[in-house]
Amino acid sequence: MDSTNTTDKRSRYTIICETQPAKLPRYEWNAEYDVIKFFPCKQNWSKKLHPLEYFCCSIYTRGALHFKGTIDIHRFVTALQSTLKNFDFLFCRLHKHGGHIHVSYSENNDDFVQLEIGDNSSTSMLPEKVDARILTGISDDLEGLPMCALKLTKLEDDFTLGYLFNHALFDQSSVFYFFKYLANCYSNRNHAEQLRNPELVKFDSLPPQNSPVFRDLNEFRLYGESEGFQFLADKSELIKKMTSPFPGTVIDVHFKLSAISQLKAESEFFITENDIIHALLLKIYTMDPKFFPEEEQHFSFACNMRKRCGLDETVIGNVVYSCKFVLKTELIRKSNLLELGQFNRKSLNEITPEAFKQYVMWYGSFPQFSQIPKDYISTTFIKPLHWCTSNWSSFNYQEISFDFQEVIKLTTPSSATLVAALGISTICFDNSRGEKTLNVTVGIPTHCLPAVREYGISTELFETSIHT
Repeated sequence: MDSTNTTDKRSRYTIICETQPAKLPRYEWNAEYDVIKFFPCKQNWSKKLHPLEYFCCSIYTRGALHFKGTIDIHRFVTALQSTLKNFDFLFCRLHKHGGHIHVSYSENNDDFVQLEIGDNSSTSMLPEKVDARILTGISDDLEGLPMCALKLTKLEDDFTLGYLFNHALFDQSSVFYFFKYLANCYSNRNHAEQLRNPELVKFDSLPPQNSPVFRDLNEFRLYGESEGFQFLADKSELIKKMTSPFPGTVIDVHFKLSAISQLKAESEFFITENDIIHALLLKIYTMDPKFFPEEEQHFSFACNMRKRCGLDETVIGNVVYSCKFVLKTELIRKSNLLELGQFNRKSLNEITPEAFKQYVMWYGSFPQFSQIPKDYISTTFIKPLHWCTSNWSSFNYQEISFDFQEVIKLTTPSSATLVAALGISTICFDNSRGEKTLNVTVGIPTHCLPAVREYGISTELFETSIHT
């Protein structure tokens, strides 16, 4: 690497001055604190958030990709430089302007993307030396929040890439493409196989054929409820629920993918492993004897809408729609897993681009009624018998390869209390020990724990452990 090193004693930063044929983001490496800050090439960049993006901007999606093998830090930094040049919106911060939220470079030019370097002494695989407001993953205080923070942790014979991305611009597909792009820059230094540059989604370019018309605020809110969102001006009870200890047991469920694939092969109708995993989650949730047979269980899961809308993986943003269905408790308990998997598959097959575009249009109508997106809360957060999951393992992570080092595990440090209290789960994976497992964290009543464990043993489809 052709570089000149100087030491700025006032800031205690080592300045790495790159000699590159094309202008790349400048970076400063604080050797004392193992923090690298990348600064943008441009002077200005700004975007007014679409109401859908505004709704998501208080949330940070976070996780860690685990790799077996070693990585060259200097090559990694150079690759990150190249990546950030084309992901320049990641240098932005959230700012309020006249009742609206923008992502833009700051007036004081204090814009950077931070990379931490960790080792065996690191207490977390996630970035830690960041604004305290984003460490919990949720923040109501938005002013000046960064778009992301990264951490590279080098262990004895493996490494991890931890991340925090603001949900305003990033869903899990966007996270996947960012790391795929970064790995490509690292592995193909001559750019012989350059990937296409990312582009932010333009929601206004996705108009529905039949735009929903809301004559008044009541109709606007009723449509929101049909999409799974409820107006909630007073959030005190929700905050109490989210911050109180879960009164049950939080467990990690480890789904045996090979066994689930064998069961899937027995179905006379097309279903996937994911359909069966959702069926297993429904079985686990309805083991609670307090649920009456006629009570309805509401189940929803995230669906990536890019392919359905004629978009590809280079499109960055929240191009996600909630696929949902309702089943009575008695039906879930009596149905076998293949039958439940068919219900899941049917609901997914019924999702249309038009439905997603109308959903986006509803968000676009927030200014019409002077509504604040963050006052509308997912029903899953508020009501019982509502469950929600997102499968982060569904992407082709083999495409994220640093030379020949492929992802062996994806984890997310979900708050146990949040997951347990709100009925939300994120499906990750682990193939570091030979057999691939899909893992999820759920909260159940303590008295249900023996039944859940026994069901896993009898079906041979999953194992459980107490979440720590």
